[in-house]
Amino acid sequence: MKPIFGRRPIRIATILIALLACYAGTADAQAPTKKIKIYNNSTTDTIYPVLWAFIGNVDLWLQAQFDVSPSNAGTQTFCNNTPALFTPCPPGGGPTGTPPILFRAWINPDKGILPGQFVSITVPFYTQLAKTTAANLGTLSQQYIDWWNAARITFYDGKTAKTGAFNYNVDQDGNTVPPTPVKPIAGAEIPSCAADNMFNCEPATVVSYIGTFPTGSIPFDFGEYTFAAAIGPPPGGLRDPGDPFKIDLKIVNFNVSAVDGVYLPIAMAASGNTTPDQRQYLGTTSSFSTVTTTLSNFSDTGKSWPYYWPSYYSISDPTIPKPTPQDGDKAYRLPKVASTNVVFAESYKVPTPSPPVISSNTKQDEGDNPKLGTEAKAIVTLWTTCTTTNDMSDTCVEIRDVFNFFKTNYQVTCGLSGLPDTPTMLRQVTGWAEFPGCSHALVDTPGYAKTIVKFCELQYNYLLPGTKTSDLFNPYTKLIHQTLKTNAYAFSIDDKAAFKSVPGTGLLITIGGSKGLKFPNEQFPLPTLATIKDTCH
Repeated sequence: MKPIFGRRPIRIATILIALLACYAGTADAQAPTKKIKIYNNSTTDTIYPVLWAFIGNVDLWLQAQFDVSPSNAGTQTFCNNTPALFTPCPPGGGPTGTPPILFRAWINPDKGILPGQFVSITVPFYTQLAKTTAANLGTLSQQYIDWWNAARITFYDGKTAKTGAFNYNVDQDGNTVPPTPVKPIAGAEIPSCAADNMFNCEPATVVSYIGTFPTGSIPFDFGEYTFAAAIGPPPGGLRDPGDPFKIDLKIVNFNVSAVDGVYLPIAMAASGNTTPDQRQYLGTTSSFSTVTTTLSNFSDTGKSWPYYWPSYYSISDPTIPKPTPQDGDKAYRLPKVASTNVVFAESYKVPTPSPPVISSNTKQDEGDNPKLGTEAKAIVTLWTTCTTTNDMSDTCVEIRDVFNFFKTNYQVTCGLSGLPDTPTMLRQVTGWAEFPGCSHALVDTPGYAKTIVKFCELQYNYLLPGTKTSDLFNPYTKLIHQTLKTNAYAFSIDDKAAFKSVPGTGLLITIGGSKGLKFPNEQFPLPTLATIKDTCH
């Protein structure tokens, strides 16, 4: 639910605390651990990191770690997708239709990571919240917080952003709910200070949230990681039914994400590696000022490309957006630039959100003529030209192939009537996503394998000699990989250019520079004309 100006009642989620107290016990076993070390190379800014735990219908990692029998894979799902603690998991890993509880661990929650300092955190595989038995293991929601599977680490720049993000919590009815302290059972581990901290390391604050979060109005950036690699049968795994679960605790998967937008200079590498192809970092080691200046020039205050519209939150009104800093806090470092998918997902919304999500939201036109800026508007012009004329340029031929694939997906695979308008089509195409209301995945549509290659080639057409500015399929991809020189995800399936899976003991993360990386001169290769074929095929 989008926040609106006005006050909502504050309600304390006492039921969650009561449920936690009812399930007192002792932890079943010591959880395996890995380490995340975060360096802040800024000379002026304090960084506040936050771990976001796994949310899903089926936790394949915990199933494998606790050696679930394949015959019980549909019941012992270790779900973390229900709105209440310790309620039965949906049979077969089905969705609940209601927002889940979100667990976050705030690292150095009061002090943050000061300029020039680092923090080193021991991250357990899981934190146990409820006493389990042989009969209920994995059958009730949130028995464990899984910090290893499909996790996210978010970075807030400055106390203003951290305070707003920490306090913002709205349930599905629109009520403000203070974040709820999490109380693990005796002996359970939470993310904690590792032994190699040179600077002050505070105990992590682990809290739970309900419902949505203002991803745009408070600027942040993030990386994603998965420690270990698990395989198993359905519903969570892809092996044949009856095959046993297996888990490899040595693996580290990670990426820097710019799928929703780009804001901070982040670099990530697996720790504990000396092999050249395993020790490379992803992201960028540029300075804060370099990235901020580059983003400002690219967006040109929205004249060229949309940026996220900043909103501020007070301690007394933690979910009511305000146009200026509250409680004496400082303004955010700006801008945060929106990704192409977000531009088309948000710009044409009706009614126009207030306050805006991104700068292209215009109340006057109610989504009919958003202020996309010259670069983003050129995408609409190119798409329209290529899909309504017989232009035989290489770019237009590939765009028509992609358009026809999505048209077939909409009309034949999904069985929907008519054809979506251009903004809707661009929203789905640039996000490489299924249409709302369709029960079939894109892969179910004939021509999927060929079309995904063409889509990828279009994303990188800025590398082709002679490509005119007006023929750029996605200027944002060029911004990420060529201008900023970061191998963050520029679009949703940018895997080969922006994802690594290697053995490791944890992660090294640097923000705003290279100090802290073991091999600061060894970046994972950026996409080039020579590697397009390998990247896309």
